[in-house]
Amino acid sequence: MVFKSLNGLVPEHLTSKFIKRNESSYSLRKSVNKLVVPFLRTNYMKNSFSYGDATLWNSLPCNIRESGSLNKFKRLLYHNF
Repeated sequence: MVFKSLNGLVPEHLTSKFIKRNESSYSLRKSVNKLVVPFLRTNYMKNSFSYGDATLWNSLPCNIRESGSLNKFKRLLYHNF
């Protein structure tokens, strides 16, 4: 779902749940295409869509996050895990 929302393949209300992290002045490959993980005040919110999916997306390897198409993303995801 995160890949689809970042590439405009889902409705706007789902796209607005994720915020891309600002690129720092250093061009680090590991920091490319990551999402902002919301700050939580309670453990209850760790089950929320925006927190869980952003955390999972950021833990993916860079080559999977940067895949150009949905089919390539799925292929890389299933091949690596």
